[in-house]
This record gives sequence, C-alpha cells and structure tokens, in this order.
Amino acid sequence: MKSLWFAGLLPLLLAATPAPAEGSKPADTFPASTNIRGAEYPRIHADLRVTFRIKAPKARKVVFGFFDNQRYPGEKGADGFWTATTEPQVPGFHYYRVFLDGVEVNDPASETFYGTGRETSGIEIPEKGVDFYLPKDVPHGEVRERWYYAKT
Repeated sequence: MKSLWFAGLLPLLLAATPAPAEGSKPADTFPASTNIRGAEYPRIHADLRVTFRIKAPKARKVVFGFFDNQRYPGEKGADGFWTATTEPQVPGFHYYRVFLDGVEVNDPASETFYGTGRETSGIEIPEKGVDFYLPKDVPHGEVRERWYYAKT
C-alpha cells in the first residue's frame, strides 16, 4: 500500500522540481559550427564576439587564447564553469587553446583540427551575408555512368 501511495506522489514531486535556468546562454548568440555535436559553447555573438566556456571546478586560473597571442582570462561561476568573451573577431577560421592553471589543453566542446604542427581546437566565425560554405538543401543521390556495348 505504501508503494502505491509513493508511486502516486512521485509524479507530483518530479513536476515540482525546478528546471535548470535557460538564461545561461548569452542573448543573440548561436553555437559555432565547429562545436562537437550537442555542445552549446563556444557561442558566436551577432557582433562576432565569441563566448568560451569550460567546466573546470578545481582550476585556479583559466585563460582562453587565439594563436595570435590574444588572451582572455576566464571568470569562474558558482557552478564550476569558466567563461570568457572576446572582442569582435575577423570572420574566418581561427585556432585557439585553453590554458588550465598554465597547462595548454584542447577545448573538449570543439572539434580538433590539425594546425600549428599539432591537433588543436578551432572555431569558424561566419561572415555576414555569405553562405557559400553552409550546407544547402539540394537534391542528393548518385550519379553513375553505365556503358553498354552494341554488337553493330
């Protein structure tokens, strides 16, 4: 009898559980196309700034940086995530790195690319009004050539 009572109460308790806040994503941003599947960060702003975010609750210092020596110190949140936002970037592909307490690591939310003599994180910052490189909804299929020989 107690299990039936608990089974009836469980859906009510779950419905009352607060959902995670959706406000953690900066407004007017979108995930970079170079993020791994399901990753929300790095995010690109409409003015081409980039917001980086990484979970490192035990780190004392986190710095994000591009390979042209631009550095952006992260700010630690209560949830253990470090976040930094850059100034507007030039459209195109940029290699970047993350320094956790001085140790250079790749961003686990980014695809890795082989550049600068090693695998590293990268981000594609799209140019406004240019969609040449974006995937298009075009017919797909196969094109084949089949040769038949005639006896005449």
